[in-house]
Amino acid sequence: MTSFQLFSSSPFLCALGFLILVLVNIQLSLSNPDWFEHCRHHFMCGKFIAGYPFWGGDRPGFCGHKDLELYCKDDTTFMRINHVEYRVLNIDESAQVLKIARQDYLSGFCPPDEKLVDTTIDWTLFEYSPGYENFTLRYGVPFDPIACSIEKMEKHFNYTDGLISKVEFGPMIRFTVNVTVLKTFLQEAKRSLSGLEEALKQGFEVKWKVNGTEFCDKCIQSNRTCGYDNIKNHTTCYCPHQPFLPFQEACPTSPIGQPPQGPPDTSGKYLNV
Repeated sequence: MTSFQLFSSSPFLCALGFLILVLVNIQLSLSNPDWFEHCRHHFMCGKFIAGYPFWGGDRPGFCGHKDLELYCKDDTTFMRINHVEYRVLNIDESAQVLKIARQDYLSGFCPPDEKLVDTTIDWTLFEYSPGYENFTLRYGVPFDPIACSIEKMEKHFNYTDGLISKVEFGPMIRFTVNVTVLKTFLQEAKRSLSGLEEALKQGFEVKWKVNGTEFCDKCIQSNRTCGYDNIKNHTTCYCPHQPFLPFQEACPTSPIGQPPQGPPDTSGKYLNV
């Protein structure tokens, strides 16, 4: 009996063979995504639209640098840098500048569990924009999450040049946190807690240093989409109709009978908000 006759005479084997084919196709689809189509999507959240080199939302990880993930909560955009959560205040893709503010200091001065972390950036990926300076916030009081609000702190604690203290505790420093503020807000930040609050709400700017921006522009102009090879650590260009060849720099011509794809939607590529 031939294999064809065997499957024809057995509905169970026929169904099993069909199921195997479906599973194989699903596995191939998952292991070989359409990089070109996926990376045509932009990250969208509230007022922000962001493309390369970011990823998150509808943009998979291969569309951007691994450390430039954006995520959305209640129409507000966030990201993490060195394990600290930041609220994204502005994205200027043309200048490659992010404006961010520490989320834990936007509602008070007591981050949870006394795990106070300095504001530090990944120097291989970012650099500070001009006009910003580190400021040391010093805690000379026991941690009290009930008193984190500005109103309660101003009522119950002394504040002088970055030191939050009480008279009965003296000048003892329990822990310190370095934050980044605009130089024009520095004196007010030293003078009062309300001034410090305003300085931190203003956030600070960093410039990202992902190589390959010019290459990405050429990639988009040639009706392709940009992504990032996080293994080889460089920008890459994804071609239409070539799901198995994602990391090439030059795309072959479109297959016979398949017209070239139009350029991706770049209406939000250089969004300033």
